[in-house]
Amino acid sequence: MAAIGSYVLVCGVAAVACTAGCVDPYQGPGSAIDSDLIAASIGHFVTPDSSAIVVYDYFAGPEMEHVLASNPELLDVRPATIASLMNRGRDPAEVDPFAVQGKAGVELYFVDIDELRTAFDPDPQWDAFLDRHPGAGAAFRFSRAGVDCDQAIIYVEETTGPGGFSGYFGVFTLADESWTGVFTRMWLT
Repeated sequence: MAAIGSYVLVCGVAAVACTAGCVDPYQGPGSAIDSDLIAASIGHFVTPDSSAIVVYDYFAGPEMEHVLASNPELLDVRPATIASLMNRGRDPAEVDPFAVQGKAGVELYFVDIDELRTAFDPDPQWDAFLDRHPGAGAAFRFSRAGVDCDQAIIYVEETTGPGGFSGYFGVFTLADESWTGVFTRMWLT
């Protein structure tokens, strides 16, 4: 489990269903909720021998359909939280390195999907990729957060080399102004 700082807001006009004190699921690109939940997710996946990890871009657009086919509702996630995940996932955004870096407690390398693909195609170059990012043993990709007041969900894909992919949902609950998350692996290759 991972607990992170408090970012409780009063919802704006766009979030009609929210009440005072709920987290606003309609925050724009680089929002605090995305950075906080990414940092909490990284904290969950870092092992004692990790000194760094690689973070790459958000899932966005049609890829979210594939993510949602993993059935997050099986994790007792409210329909409004899943709808928020889908709606926010339609908008491409960039991970904010400065917002995440200080919260995760481990050195992060931010790369784009094209650089990651060089590790796989046309000739696997995973070791060379990791040499460019000392201390890293895996690369991670995140969805934007789906939020419904006191519940949030984030999707995490972990890459450990060619053919080594795992997909997880992190389901977070807001209590006493901090988020606590539990991760469930949904698939593995």
